[in-house]
Amino acid sequence: MPELCSGSSGDKIFDRFYQVRMDPARKIGGTGLGLYITKELVLLHKGKITVASTLGEGTVFTLELPALPTETEKGKDE
Repeated sequence: MPELCSGSSGDKIFDRFYQVRMDPARKIGGTGLGLYITKELVLLHKGKITVASTLGEGTVFTLELPALPTETEKGKDE
């Protein structure tokens, strides 16, 4: 089963329309759909997306997608 994220607070960032800050002073807007769409595409490809974040240091997103079989591997099944 594909994995979305480790940790309970990190799961919310993959929700549709979720935004970390709804501050009116925020200069860059958004719809909150980017990570949701990314998650859905990764799951459609039977992949995995994880996030690790440290306050003041940054955030790392990791995507893992299964590799397609090579022509040699395809021939083994026939």
